[in-house]
Amino acid sequence: MLKNLDNGLNKTGTFGSNPKYCNIRMSFVNGKLRNEFEYIRLEVDGKDFKYIYDFKELFNVLFFNKKKLPDELEKWKCQNSVI
Repeated sequence: MLKNLDNGLNKTGTFGSNPKYCNIRMSFVNGKLRNEFEYIRLEVDGKDFKYIYDFKELFNVLFFNKKKLPDELEKWKCQNSVI
């Protein structure tokens, strides 16, 4: 778990714990000439990220609920102003 601490706390933030694997949606603005804009929306099936969702859920259970790394959890709480 310690090797994956950064992944669990910082790199999987957009992946919530959800058994339905929500689709990921991102919108972008593509600038064109003469102040015209084209809106681009990307949507990816959440099932394509099943393993990331599963990792995030397992990490949260072990780190936050079961407190497997108590020292790291306390550091995280201090850095994030959580009591």
